[in-house]
This record gives sequence, C-alpha cells and structure tokens, in this order.
Amino acid sequence: LIWIDILKIKRGNGLSSIFALGGAGTLALTLACQDLAKRVLNSLALAASDAFFVGDKILLGDGTHGRVVSMGWLNTEIRGSDELVTRIPNTQLADVRISNESRIKFSQVKQYLRFSYDDLGKFALFNSLDQRQTPA
Repeated sequence: LIWIDILKIKRGNGLSSIFALGGAGTLALTLACQDLAKRVLNSLALAASDAFFVGDKILLGDGTHGRVVSMGWLNTEIRGSDELVTRIPNTQLADVRISNESRIKFSQVKQYLRFSYDDLGKFALFNSLDQRQTPA
C-alpha cells in the first residue's frame, strides 16, 4: 500500500477489492503450503542430523524396523524383514525415537540350552562343579 501512496494512484473500489482478494489468496496459499514446508524442513533436519543413511538398519520407537531404502524430501522408505516397503513421512520421523542398528559395535547373544538331568554326567564343567559342592 505504501507504493500506491508514493505513485499517487487513486484507490477505488476495484483496486481495494483486488488487494483484498490478493490478501485472501495469499492466506489460502500459505495455509495450503504449510504441511509441505513442514515436511521439507523436517527432511533437511533429518539429513543434517546424520541419524541414519540409505542402507542402514534402523528401529523406530513405534516398533517399525528394517533397512532404509531411500530418503526423499518428503518421505523415507524402509524395507522390513518381510520385504514390505513402508513409506514414512519425514514429519513423523522427526517425532519418533530412532535406533540405528547398523552402528552397533557390540551385541549380545542369548541362547538357551535345554538338556535333561540324566545328561549332566556328560559335561565336564558340571562334573567339576558338582564335586566342589559335595561335602567331603
């Protein structure tokens, strides 16, 4: 509106309605692009954080796990162990806990061995433990 005053343009009903329509159009466009802008900014933050890369195996806080297939501006695709590709919006990834299983240096393996008490004599370790516990 300042440039109208500088150029000394007369404002009539037509010009005022064009400005009102332009303001309403700008508001509608801003509200429509809000989700798109949020997704793009979250993808930039996700790429800058180096939380994971394409090919990494990740586990999300909601239980989704798999290998990252692609990272885009709006979505990230994860392939699960069942070969199902899940497309997750980057806005959702910004709000969930991410564990990168590809960067684990050490892991723990738990294995349960089942055998009967009749087989205890076959294991030398258990025989030595049994002899130490028996009073002499």
